[in-house]
Amino acid sequence: MRSISDPLASTSLRLALALCALCGPGAVRGAQPPAARSQALELNGPDAAAWPVPSPIPERPLGDPSLLASPRPEVVDGGPSLPTAPRPEVVDGGPVPPGAFCDESVTDEFDDTSRITWVIGHRDGLGWFSMEDQGVLGYWGRTGWSRGLGYSIHFLDGPRGADLPPRLYGFHYGARFRDTVTDHFSYEVAVAPGIYSDFEDSARDGIRVQGHGFAMWTFETLQFVLGVDYLDRDTVKLLPVAGCVWAPDEATRFDLVFPRPRVARLVDRGPRRDRWFYVSGEYGGESWAIERSDTLLADVATLNETRVAFGIESVWPSGRASVLECAIHVDRELLYRSGAGDFRPKDTVGFRLGSRF
Repeated sequence: MRSISDPLASTSLRLALALCALCGPGAVRGAQPPAARSQALELNGPDAAAWPVPSPIPERPLGDPSLLASPRPEVVDGGPSLPTAPRPEVVDGGPVPPGAFCDESVTDEFDDTSRITWVIGHRDGLGWFSMEDQGVLGYWGRTGWSRGLGYSIHFLDGPRGADLPPRLYGFHYGARFRDTVTDHFSYEVAVAPGIYSDFEDSARDGIRVQGHGFAMWTFETLQFVLGVDYLDRDTVKLLPVAGCVWAPDEATRFDLVFPRPRVARLVDRGPRRDRWFYVSGEYGGESWAIERSDTLLADVATLNETRVAFGIESVWPSGRASVLECAIHVDRELLYRSGAGDFRPKDTVGFRLGSRF
């Protein structure tokens, strides 16, 4: 495998920016205090569950269905900011939170999410250093579209003899539509074509179309989610999306939705931002079209793994969020379409910095 030390210098600036994001606006002198806080989940209102709620660290194009299904909190003074909550809505002359649009004629809003991930590699393992970014322009009303463009770059690390290229890339464009049919029922569909490859001579095999569709039934403090997630990988084409979202109180949230469950607890309520501790799990991975390093033959490599993460998420009333996370990567397998050279990398540990603006 070719050396991968060349990207480290070019990524130092991005790492510094992510560290600054973790400090948040509360560290800036003169930052304005929040005008409103989210106190409790009010799921049975006319706009309940109507907003796409992108994860600060999206795993797939346009976010993950389990987090997109998260209901929207009401804006009430004094309560905590829920993790992964979107920007609060300005309704009936209510308070305008920092960063919100004041022009009622403007219906589009832009969010940018980015993350840096380091998964430790070794002689018998597979690791990488990744940079990912995604911008989403969306209509945050009762019914509407959102669309996004994103990229990812992965610098691979070990193991020897894996016959992998030193770098893998991904680019995608997606569109998402959500509609609230009644006070209790809403649905969402999304499609995101993209290309995932090392861009040697095999890019055509890296074209994939991902998407999802699911329905949500919302009652008081509970929401049920049911649907499908289309991954378009070589080994896994389709996954079910099923579970429930439960918020028993303002400081606790259970997103018990496969394939990405998450439990969050409020641990610090500050004057300008709230901090949540969370535990999450996910069935992750990706497929890329590659040129085999040893044989120079075109192939498709697919990584499947299970990831269990522990992290701290800071949330501001404006919708800004930052994440510091440690994860265990287990049950890993690297499979080739040709069937030559399949192997199971050893379990490893990874670290992640992420932000949403």
